[in-house]
Amino acid sequence: MRIGDTWAIPALLACVVALLCLPGYFQADDFGLLAWLRYDRPSPLHWFDVWEMGIWRPFHLAVFWVETRLFGSNPLGYRLARGVLSLATVVVFYHLAQRLFRSPRAALTAASLFACTYSHWEAVFWICASSELWVGLLGAVMGLGVLRAEGAAARRWGSVAVLAHILALLAKENAVAWLPIVAGMVLHQRYAGPRVFPPPALLSGGEEIAKEHKRTRRAAAVRPAARMGQTGLWLALGIPWVLALVGRGYLASGGAAVQSGLFSLWGTHVWHNAGAYLIRLFFPWIPHPPSAWAYGALAAAVGFCIYAILAKLYRLWLPLGWMFVALIPYLGIDTPGYYPSRYTYLAGMGGALLMGELIEPLWNFSGRIKAAGIAVVTGYCLLNLSLYAIHPEIRYFQKDDALYRQVVDGLRKLNLPPVPSVAVAGLDLPLEEKIPNSIRYLYALAYPPPERVWSGEGPWPGTPALILRWENGVFLVMPTSKPGGGR
Repeated sequence: MRIGDTWAIPALLACVVALLCLPGYFQADDFGLLAWLRYDRPSPLHWFDVWEMGIWRPFHLAVFWVETRLFGSNPLGYRLARGVLSLATVVVFYHLAQRLFRSPRAALTAASLFACTYSHWEAVFWICASSELWVGLLGAVMGLGVLRAEGAAARRWGSVAVLAHILALLAKENAVAWLPIVAGMVLHQRYAGPRVFPPPALLSGGEEIAKEHKRTRRAAAVRPAARMGQTGLWLALGIPWVLALVGRGYLASGGAAVQSGLFSLWGTHVWHNAGAYLIRLFFPWIPHPPSAWAYGALAAAVGFCIYAILAKLYRLWLPLGWMFVALIPYLGIDTPGYYPSRYTYLAGMGGALLMGELIEPLWNFSGRIKAAGIAVVTGYCLLNLSLYAIHPEIRYFQKDDALYRQVVDGLRKLNLPPVPSVAVAGLDLPLEEKIPNSIRYLYALAYPPPERVWSGEGPWPGTPALILRWENGVFLVMPTSKPGGGR
């Protein structure tokens, strides 16, 4: 396999992850968002009036609105779309890593680890959490655009970077981390590059890398946006960043923002969260680390950072900074014992780069050392892939999928007319614990949902236009005049 073709390996791993998540059904917030976008207020003109998510994440909401028109209530379409989005992110991340470290071997390792890590399984599995995927993809495109915005292609790549940055800021709150990360990329290429990276011709596969560097005129350093003007590019990136930061801060001050952790960086939970997310990042099979482990992990990480600075390990500064900056938006969220894996998606890119750089020197050895390094990376990838199939956390989310599918299929078989109110008896939904409107949301996957839905045995607060009883896995339509059926 040629150097230029090694992106196919992490791409294949991303496809395997998507296939493992493919059988999943809708989860948690998916139900409510689907019901709202399909029936309650389908027009984008009403987004800002009806739901504040139109202010928080308008780009992500717009994508979801389009998807509901394409896929309806079929989860397969949404999951295939998430798989394609994840695949695109992995491929762009591979090319970004190769450009940053001038090593296809480090890029291959980093992209492979990022593609299959279980630490961000929610971002791929939970349909409503695809905002993390969008932020990851658009941010990676932004970084690649800034690094390539020079010479004859300055205006084109600069425009790509600015557009990707604006869309990322409109996708989710944590996208504010991308500007400092990309600034770190430029500093890394400008100052660390000449000191620690050998000329491309001396690397494995050097001829192809040298040609690529010659085409982009980046053999020694980065000079972003020569034609656009370096100041102009950074102003175009910085102005929307400041506006997004101020706007989100205003929402957070009123208690309206979803993830306002960026504006709550005080209290002991911040340090606990930092250590817990680091554990979640590198040891994804530990979803709820004890406090002692979290503080120990944070102390170890800080100690390693100090060592990397004192030892002038320039190649590690960027991935370490990337990892910590990407976690900042979530550190202020005080949810004891709960560390969502989707919050580690962006930080996982930095973590994968770090591991790729630490492992890269093993490629220069021969014999058992090199074979052992390859075996360790392969084993870690396989372990993470297996977690997508067997980990109790993901199995917990999937445990009720069969029931939800059966309920929706049972409703569709009845060919019901539109009704203003429905009562459902004999159906005990686990989803009811978290979403009081669960029956209405499942009903919305089959028909336009009624204004009022009651569950349990009668009497009900009103007289339902339709009474359904769940018996032996099927729905029976009951007469509305049934004793006790209404008042």
